[in-house]
Amino acid sequence: MNVAIIAAAGQGTRLAGNRPKQFLELAGIPIIFHTLKAFEQCEVIDEIIVVIPAQESAGFLSFADKHDLRKLARVVPGGATRAESVLRGLEAVRAVTADIVAVHDGVRPFVTPDEIARTVEAAKLEGAAILVSTPVDTMKEVRDGVVVRTLNRAQLRNALTPQCFRYKLLRHA
Repeated sequence: MNVAIIAAAGQGTRLAGNRPKQFLELAGIPIIFHTLKAFEQCEVIDEIIVVIPAQESAGFLSFADKHDLRKLARVVPGGATRAESVLRGLEAVRAVTADIVAVHDGVRPFVTPDEIARTVEAAKLEGAAILVSTPVDTMKEVRDGVVVRTLNRAQLRNALTPQCFRYKLLRHA
């Protein structure tokens, strides 16, 4: 069984809004539900665990019902940090049936079911895998406020989510 942990327990303080950004609307729907839809549509994901702020859980479940999220297994209250929130999500995974765990940011709604599936399959082969993209911006190396060289972006990758791991490997880490 492949399980997705959607980390969405942040408070959105950098955005300086009055609502966490995962609950801001995109096309009339909270961002997190766009994210969940990609995992719902991904054939290799069997179960979804969402980690959200504790005070949001009651309203979240009723809203989730309206979005036909059949794979949504559990809603878990988040921790003080991202690492603690992911751990809480991981603790909610049924160890006896888990194969691959895909950890994804709840405010990354543009991931596709195909990207998720390819990352899960790579983790099955290698033990762990992350989704990456090639940067389009020019990257500079800077020392003491001075540009020392331009990096070859063909050799660089932006680390994205999902980040997928064999359950036992992630649990050990």
